[in-house]
Amino acid sequence: MPSLKEQPLSDPAENNDSLHSTIKELADVKYALDVSSIVAITNRSGNISYVNDKFCEISKYTRAELIGQSHRIVNSKFHPKEFFRDLWNTILKGQVWQGEIRNRAKDGQYYWVHSTIVPFLDQNGKPYQFVVIHNEITKRKEMEEALSSLPQRILAAQESERERIALDIHDDLGQSLATLKMLFQTNFSENQDHSQKSSRETLEYLDSIINKTRHMAAALRPSTLDVLGLQSSLKTLFADFRKNKNLKLRVKMNALSGIVLKGDVINFYRVIQEALTNIIKHANARHVGIYFSRQGDQLVMKIKDDGDGFSYEDHRRDSADDPGLGLSTIQERASLLGGQFQLQSAPGKGTVITLAAPVSYRGTGRRNLSSPGDQDVSRVSLEILTQREQDILRLIAAGLANKNIASRLKISIRTVEVHRSHLTAKLGIKTTAGLVKYALSHKIT
Repeated sequence: MPSLKEQPLSDPAENNDSLHSTIKELADVKYALDVSSIVAITNRSGNISYVNDKFCEISKYTRAELIGQSHRIVNSKFHPKEFFRDLWNTILKGQVWQGEIRNRAKDGQYYWVHSTIVPFLDQNGKPYQFVVIHNEITKRKEMEEALSSLPQRILAAQESERERIALDIHDDLGQSLATLKMLFQTNFSENQDHSQKSSRETLEYLDSIINKTRHMAAALRPSTLDVLGLQSSLKTLFADFRKNKNLKLRVKMNALSGIVLKGDVINFYRVIQEALTNIIKHANARHVGIYFSRQGDQLVMKIKDDGDGFSYEDHRRDSADDPGLGLSTIQERASLLGGQFQLQSAPGKGTVITLAAPVSYRGTGRRNLSSPGDQDVSRVSLEILTQREQDILRLIAAGLANKNIASRLKISIRTVEVHRSHLTAKLGIKTTAGLVKYALSHKIT
C-alpha cells in the first residue's frame, strides 16, 4: 500500500473546472425551471424563502409580499382541510407529492396548477426544505368543466325546444282544430241537408285529430305541469301508465303536497317518466311501486320494480345496446335538480331507483312553476278586464270546443281568436297556459 506521500495529488485546476461545470449545470436547470414553471422554495414549516418571477406573475403578489408567508396566502378555500392534511403527511415523510390545486390570486382570480412538491432531506432523513414546482392548467380545467356540464346544457336546450314546440302545437294547431270543429258543428246545424251520419263521422274524425294533437303536446311538455303543478301532472302520467294491463302501479304521493323543487320541475317529472318507460321496455316487471317521502329539506322518490334486474357494469361492458344511456340521462337530470341519484339492481332481483332532490315548502320562498314570462300572473288585478274580456277568458279556460259555454256566453270562436292576443298583451301573459292559470287563480270558470 503506497504511503500518503506517494499518493498523487489532485489538480486544483481540474477541481475548479469541475466545480464551475456543476454550478453551470445547476444554473441551467434553474433557468429551465424558471422559464417553464412556477417555482417556490419553503422551509420545513412551509414559510416561503424563494419564489420565481412566474409565481409573482400568476399570483399577482410581489416577491416582498410572498417571502416569509405560507402558501395560505393563495389558498382559494376550494379544497377541504383533509386535502392539505394528506399533502403534509406525505411530504413530511420525505415522499414526493403530486396533485392539482386551485389557488386564488391577489386580485381574486382563481387559477389551477399541477403541483409537484419535492422534500430535501438532511443527514437524518428529515425534510429541511421543500421545492414546489407548479404548472398552470387553468384552461384545461375550464375545458373539463365545460365538457362535464355539456350533457346538462343539452338537456336544458332540449326541454326549452320541447316547450316551444308543445306551445306551438297546443296554442296554434290545437286551438285551430278546436275552432274548425266548432265551425263544422255550426255549419252542420245550419245546413240540415247534410246527412246525420256524415256529420257524425266528420266530427268524430276531428275529435281523433284533436286528441292526437293534445297527446303530442303533452308528450313534449305536459301543460298541466305549468298550470296545475307537479302533483296533478304526475297523477295524469300515472293514469296513462296504468292503461298498460300487464303492469300494476302502486303510488304513494302525499309527501308532494306543499313542496316546491329548487331545480326545474320538468327534470323531476322526466326522471319518473323515463324510469317508468325503461321499466316497460326492458324490465318485464309486473309490479311497480313509486313512493315519495320528505327527509328534512329533501324530497326522496323511490321507484321499485319486480322485473328482471341487471348488472349495470356487465351491460356497459358487454352490450352494444347499452341501457346505461337512459340511466345516464336520468343522472344528468338529477344533477340539474341539485340532487343525488342511486340505482340498485341485480339479475333476478328487480331494480330500485332513488332520487333525493332539494326542496322548499310553500310559504318559505315558494318558486312559481309557470312558464317563463307568466310569473305571478295571479297578482294582476281582475278589475282591468271588462266583463266581455272575462267571458272570453272563461271560454278559453273551459276549452274552446265547449259549445255549451260558448252558446251561453254568446261568443263565437272567431271572437275568441281575435281577442286572445289582446288578452295576453293586456295581462302580460305570453301563453294560453298562462291565461288558463290566471283564470283558475281568479276562479273564472
